Amino acid sequence: MIDNTNYNNWHLIAKLTDESLLGVPGVSDSLCKYKVRAVLQNHSDFYALIYEERTGLYSFPGGSVEENEDILTALKREVREETGCSCDEIKELGYVYENRAFCNLRQYSFFYTVKSKNPPEEVQFTDEEIKVGTKLVWCTLEEVIKLIGNGKPQTDQQKYLHARDQAALREYLLSNGEIE
Repeated sequence: MIDNTNYNNWHLIAKLTDESLLGVPGVSDSLCKYKVRAVLQNHSDFYALIYEERTGLYSFPGGSVEENEDILTALKREVREETGCSCDEIKELGYVYENRAFCNLRQYSFFYTVKSKNPPEEVQFTDEEIKVGTKLVWCTLEEVIKLIGNGKPQTDQQKYLHARDQAALREYLLSNGEIE
């Protein structure tokens, strides 16, 4: 139900392609997938990151927009599931477009800045997330910069995930006057 959101009015944070990221040509023409992600700050001014033990990478919380769900509903659901937090203040940050020819995927990831005013409830990771060692980590902004910035992606898939979150972090820092 993404069609009720006109992503053309959103700010493009980054366009990631096999050419720009992997140095090889290729274009996917698959149906688009839509994701939501949050740069989430809790009531104690810490930021949420999701850590996956299997890959050793950190990312911003979020996930897929489900059928018959708009992106704001998906954002609130994903933030609640992965962090236990409510979305009390929400602002659009922008989107990252990915065209991954190597795995025939086109994807839009809509990023928001989110503030939660209440203490978190229990997280609700899926069985698959638990299986790969998914953990919620609360960090200072300085730690977020190090953890997102210093990841060591090994696979093409991980390179896309890492580049996506690096681009969103840079946009967040720019929008808050942290960098120029």
